Amino acid sequence: MTKQRKPRYSARHPNMRKIPEGALTKDEALKYLGIAIQTLDYYIKQGIVETYRAGKYRYITLESCRRLRDLNSPYVDDSTERWLTTQEAAELTGLTVHRVVLKCRLGEFDSAKALHRVYVNPVSVNAYIERYHTANGRKTVTVNEAAQLCDCSLRTMRIHAYGENSPIESVLKGGRRLLYLDSVKKFIKLRKKTPTSKRGESGR
Repeated sequence: MTKQRKPRYSARHPNMRKIPEGALTKDEALKYLGIAIQTLDYYIKQGIVETYRAGKYRYITLESCRRLRDLNSPYVDDSTERWLTTQEAAELTGLTVHRVVLKCRLGEFDSAKALHRVYVNPVSVNAYIERYHTANGRKTVTVNEAAQLCDCSLRTMRIHAYGENSPIESVLKGGRRLLYLDSVKKFIKLRKKTPTSKRGESGR
């Protein structure tokens, strides 16, 4: 009868060995934090994520991963209101992400950086929307928002809004060209009434 050999666990298969309590392998830490391996290596190198050696294996402490995830939480203040990512703020304001980041740097938006991500205070975003979405007692929209309402491309909307003899009324406010919402709605109704063939001819 042949003697059975005990299985030898390889370092390439960390889940096959017994992992100490409160410790994570590198793969588990990546899934837990939802970041790239290069980012995790940077955090380890900077001491943001704590590691320790047990035998010939190195582990990442669960507690330091929890602290890191809390730092990257969108709830960056004591209130229960979730702060916005730069992408979400851009969609709400009609600005580009680059413009939102620039306004955060200039202090126009109240923002906070949580390691590798910037969050924007929704209060300052709402204040910006209120400031730039009304003019002369009339509601206004950005060209981006008008394009979404008209279901057309941004380029097409700019041609309609900024072209000569444009049927859409606009106003300059704070260095930005805004379109009156009621005028945009009238333009949408006009487009629906105009046959497709005539639209093509007018665009030529």
